[in-house]
Formats: sequence, C-alpha cells, structure tokens
Amino acid sequence: MSKEQTKDKILELIKWIDSHESKLFRPYDFFSGWGRTLALLFVLLFIIAEIMNFVTASATDRISISLASVAVFMAFISVVIQTGERNIVEGRFERALKLRKFDDTEKTLVKALIKIKSKNDQFKLRLVYERNKEANGDMFTEKRLLEKLYE
Repeated sequence: MSKEQTKDKILELIKWIDSHESKLFRPYDFFSGWGRTLALLFVLLFIIAEIMNFVTASATDRISISLASVAVFMAFISVVIQTGERNIVEGRFERALKLRKFDDTEKTLVKALIKIKSKNDQFKLRLVYERNKEANGDMFTEKRLLEKLYE
C-alpha cells in the first residue's frame, strides 16, 4: 500500500472509530475485568479481619496482620492500575472486531488508534488528527501508530 493510500486508510479508520464511539468506549470499561477480582480480594481481607476478631491474639498481632492485609491490597491495586490500560484497549478492540471485519493491516492500525483514543476519550480522533496535521506532526503515520502498539 502506498503512503497516500495508508493515509486515506488511517483517516477512514479514524472516522469509523469516531462514528462508533458509543459502542466502543464505555465509561465502566476499567471495572469490567477487575471489578469481581477486587470485590473478591476485599471480601477475603474482610474475612481475615473477622477471623482475627475471633482469635484471641494480642493487639500487636492484630495490627501487624491488618497492616500486612492493607499492603497486599495496595499491591494488588497497583497491578490492576498497571494492567488496566491494556485490558481496556483489548476490550475495546474486541468490540471493534465484533462490529466490523478488518484485514490484518487494518487491525494493527485500529488497535493503535483505540489505544490513542483510550488515553483521552473526551476528544474525537478526527479533531486530534486535524490538529496534528495542522502542526505538521507525525502522530498518525503508520510508523508512529505501530510504535504505539508496543508502548
């Protein structure tokens, strides 16, 4: 595919993503994969705390177990946040694949565009594309979009 054809294809995909925004981008995407896991972890920590109340342990033991539980919970939250963006992009990409059939070249471009849009879904991709073009930027070249997949 020539550079001009690739530019046209990228613009077409941007328009498609913007026109299907309500189907691809949902406000609760972050919680779709991790909500149940976080709830389970919270319940588990609650059960541990309740067991501690029934066990006649010293105040020092209770404090150390409580602090350890909080540390485990915070570490888990950190993992959720670190993997959250990737899970959101994957979920949105899967929705895109259900809405339309893409060839292999388009799939990589669509996934990269969804990743860009996921970082700030307040703005239409078309607006960002136009502003980038006016500023002589290269954010929407095939090379830059492919690089986005591995950031």
